[in-house]
Amino acid sequence: MEPIDISHKISDFKQVFEKESRMIFSAKFGDGKSYFLHEFINSYDSRKNDFYFITLHPVNYVVEDNKDIIEYIKRDILFQLIKDDRIFDYKEADDKFFDAVCNKESLSKLLNFLLGIAPVPMLGTVVKKLKELVEVVQTVREKYQEQDIVKGAEDYLNGFYGMQGSISECDAFTMLIQKTLKHQTAKSILIVEDLDRIDPAHLFRIMNVLSSQVDNPYYADSLNGNKFGFEKILLVMDYNMTKHVFQHFYGINANYEGYMNKFLESTPFEFSITVEAQKQVRERIQGVLQTEQLSLIKGQLMAYPAEEQIVSLEKCISKLSVRQCKEFLDADLTIHVKPVWSNNRHFPTSIPFVFLLVCFKYLSSVSLEYVFDALMDDIHGMKGKASIQLMLPLYALITHRDCCFVRDERKVYDCSYDIDLNRVSVELTYDVDRSPIDIRTVRDRVKSMKEEILDLIIG
Repeated sequence: MEPIDISHKISDFKQVFEKESRMIFSAKFGDGKSYFLHEFINSYDSRKNDFYFITLHPVNYVVEDNKDIIEYIKRDILFQLIKDDRIFDYKEADDKFFDAVCNKESLSKLLNFLLGIAPVPMLGTVVKKLKELVEVVQTVREKYQEQDIVKGAEDYLNGFYGMQGSISECDAFTMLIQKTLKHQTAKSILIVEDLDRIDPAHLFRIMNVLSSQVDNPYYADSLNGNKFGFEKILLVMDYNMTKHVFQHFYGINANYEGYMNKFLESTPFEFSITVEAQKQVRERIQGVLQTEQLSLIKGQLMAYPAEEQIVSLEKCISKLSVRQCKEFLDADLTIHVKPVWSNNRHFPTSIPFVFLLVCFKYLSSVSLEYVFDALMDDIHGMKGKASIQLMLPLYALITHRDCCFVRDERKVYDCSYDIDLNRVSVELTYDVDRSPIDIRTVRDRVKSMKEEILDLIIG
């Protein structure tokens, strides 16, 4: 079974993505965020090298102190750069980069970093790059030994920039990331995933750490206004759920939108693969039934408990899972309709009302006999233009009238049915040249065909 087509939603998101630098992609937990992002990233041709995506999963940081989270962010970014063979060509770096690492603090951290990532699975793909980094250590050691005592003051200042967990921290690794992102052709994109998987007690602590990397006067003059110089930053979360958590922790009057404004430049982009799948089901049914008024197609099951009495396509669709939606979208509805009437009427069987019952057969567990009775009920059944559109071909079959005026309460509709094209036309009118037929008469005629109509549906 092919996945739900979300290409047009990806196009919508691209329009926002390519104009903004800070965004929030919002979807409920388990509602297709990862699938959407995978399809979105793959929609760009990697051979053109327009964008380079780095993804962080801060759910892994919840047990760490704030200062350690900053280090883990750097580690994960740098590791992905090395793995993707995008690390800055430090062999051609200028003296400024070497100056940044020419202190004992940076050298010590560099060695610890190499040791720290050694146990990472599948490290074999980056062994070559790690060996090259070791060469940098040797080069920096030699340069450090050549420094005279005058450089002591610079070492002292560099110590603050190299202080782990500091807001102003800008050590050798930070500069290496900055250099890499600045010199590559592709626009760098940082995606922060799985924020809705973080325990509420840790969520805003981690978001505050992330905020310090993008909403900080220390980085006002930095490339793209954030610590590492990413062209764009995308947070992935359930924006509305996070609001409830925020107000639970900080009070109902806490300014959630103001807090989140530091992470975005426009309103969050909302997505739900369930909503999208259900929307596509509605669109297919509208095409099959030749009417957009799905919410009006309903009836009342008098023999059922009160909470289950209403039967409607809209109610059925709203309960569908993504898999059920896809099964319906892939289904060939015509194989469930007999090609000829049981009494060999010379009349098409592929009419909207028959397909309405087929849709209920797919989407509802209620017997079609009960569904038919509910839809045809004089008081609680189908009403308005949609019901006339569905019943008109059957009325034309019985009366041999392809044109008529039908009154439904105070409205009168000019109705026609073209049997050759199997096309219905129902338009509201105020120009009536003969007495209109009451909709109850049309409904009674259709009721009289109940057995024939139900017999058309296979299975």
